[in-house]
Amino acid sequence: MARPYAEFVADLERLRIKKKARTIAQKHGATLEQLCESRKFLHIAEARADLMMLIRERFRMSYPAIAQFFGLKDHGTVLISIRRAKARRAAAVNLE
Repeated sequence: MARPYAEFVADLERLRIKKKARTIAQKHGATLEQLCESRKFLHIAEARADLMMLIRERFRMSYPAIAQFFGLKDHGTVLISIRRAKARRAAAVNLE
């Protein structure tokens, strides 16, 4: 179940990453509102995973805390999403 958009944005502002989150969403062709939804379209899932990775790296937030931040039931989705985002980033670096 997704969390309410207003709460999601308030937490992004509290962490001072709302602008970065919007940039990540736009890079993937998504909106900030779509990042807090539970849709599974690839471009939204990749943007959400990149934001999860940013939160994990910048704030060292635990996987369960990130899951709660996104309104997820457990942290398994976060763990897999971050692994995939890191693999995409590594593949992009190898291509350059």
